[in-house]
Amino acid sequence: MRNRFIVLAIALCLVTGACHKESYDKQQIGQEETVTVRNICYTVDGMTFHATLNGEGEWNLFMDNLLLMARQGHRVTFYNEDYSNGVALSKEKVTFTTTNGDEAHDWCSMMERQGYIVTIEYDEETGTYTCIAIK
Repeated sequence: MRNRFIVLAIALCLVTGACHKESYDKQQIGQEETVTVRNICYTVDGMTFHATLNGEGEWNLFMDNLLLMARQGHRVTFYNEDYSNGVALSKEKVTFTTTNGDEAHDWCSMMERQGYIVTIEYDEETGTYTCIAIK
């Protein structure tokens, strides 16, 4: 009885898997992935620095370090020099507050890609990241 159930479960998986339409990237097999280069200008407590980041791995490491500096009490601001000159031309301001570092990372990354100037602050008492994006 147990063997029949296992065989039936395997057959069900095979049948449903065979009928399921897979979603594939448009990238063709064998084609190299395009590396995104970001030219970032960032300030830490008013001191300005520049960084060229090659690919998502470097970007994620960079963002993790910015969040760490914010947790250590530093005021961190950054923008992508390819999308912004660092001067907010409009009065648009968006604020995001979270206690989750991954959410702060994702939100700040999304706003950077949209050309915003992003500031990260951290309140140690509440464990809250406040991310401010202006454009």
